[in-house]
Amino acid sequence: MPTLKEHDYGPSRSHLREEATKKCGDFHEIYWVNGSCYRGHWWKDKKDGLGEQRDADGYRYYGVWSRNKKHGYGILKKQDAIYDRLDLLYEGQWRNGKQHGLGIGFLPNGTYYEGEYRSGVRSGWGTMMHSNGCQTSGQWLADRLHGFGTWYNSNGNYYVGEFRDGKFDGKGAYVMPNRGKVLEGVWTANQFFSGLSMGLNEPPAEPGGVDLTEEQREEEKGQDIAKKERYFCSYIN
Repeated sequence: MPTLKEHDYGPSRSHLREEATKKCGDFHEIYWVNGSCYRGHWWKDKKDGLGEQRDADGYRYYGVWSRNKKHGYGILKKQDAIYDRLDLLYEGQWRNGKQHGLGIGFLPNGTYYEGEYRSGVRSGWGTMMHSNGCQTSGQWLADRLHGFGTWYNSNGNYYVGEFRDGKFDGKGAYVMPNRGKVLEGVWTANQFFSGLSMGLNEPPAEPGGVDLTEEQREEEKGQDIAKKERYFCSYIN
């Protein structure tokens, strides 16, 4: 019985014309109707390789791209309309359009973080220097200290121990050099729950008797600013 033989005719002419018109390799500046522009390498109509994009809102990214997303090493800046300058917001590694890997991020108030990022948030080991003089360093999870870390106040006091959601929580020691006092033991949500209070002419602290939330207010305020004002700009493709 005769059978029909399948023939491989290859891609159609329309498909070949479409492929031929796609942007590949080096290309001049491309402008979009929203005011954004891009100049750099392309591959099949997608930003791929080294390139720079200037967004209409003032954001500017220069670095490596992969399939239209920031992917690799890159620098993100923002145009300051008041002082007519470019402020550095982030420099480091990116993955799929978000900060991922080692990097350093800056906030408008002078606070900056240097360390690990995962999917656009601070996660891993890192150090944050706050504009108010405080310093937090250690393990981060979802933009807050979570795990082992240290917290230094500008007045000289410091805490070394466990954190949970950005607060003293777990085993740790709070040292007040100017007062000659150390609180060492178990903490719960910034409160000294149980342990030893070592100092001159002072009785041991009762469980739950020391509330450090007021002293740590500036630290938490700095973390809130970092949470609200971070410029991750994952929407900028």
